[in-house]
Amino acid sequence: MDTVDSDLVRRAQEELPYRTTAFEQLAASRYPEVRRLARAITGSTDAADTVAQDAMLRVYHGLTGLRDPSTFDAWLRRIVANVARSHVAHEARERRKAERLHRLQPAAGTAPEGTGEATASADFDTLVAGLRLEERTVLAFRLVAELPYPEIADILGISESGAKMRYRRAISRLRTRLRDEC
Repeated sequence: MDTVDSDLVRRAQEELPYRTTAFEQLAASRYPEVRRLARAITGSTDAADTVAQDAMLRVYHGLTGLRDPSTFDAWLRRIVANVARSHVAHEARERRKAERLHRLQPAAGTAPEGTGEATASADFDTLVAGLRLEERTVLAFRLVAELPYPEIADILGISESGAKMRYRRAISRLRTRLRDEC
């Protein structure tokens, strides 16, 4: 992070919670990246909006506790990853709950409209959606945010070799899916 951003973080820390001018500038400059990462991790535009807003709210509440403004970027990305993982886990729990409720209800007799065979060419989001959350997260940081492995490892709290391995597994699974689709 350059000194201009560090100065903006410091100014936002000093102003909050009474004034939000510096924080608003900081949030506006970082929000597009936050949303891109959230979308890449969750695989959903709607979820990305929710995750990005929740992450920025957590940044707002936690910014005054950040000790070193030069670590803001890594801190922000860690928050986005954690919020996205929590959101995906929550959605999965809700989906399982809905499926259990659906099984308890009597059958409707007709299949929902629009259910047909999947097309041979799946888009990238569909392919990534089938990956495990850890793999999607590493792909998002590597391909969307273009972060180096050491920084990804630091953000996720894993070793650099662990970050590389997750990335390679994700790429391998994507290649296998693409090969199967063709």
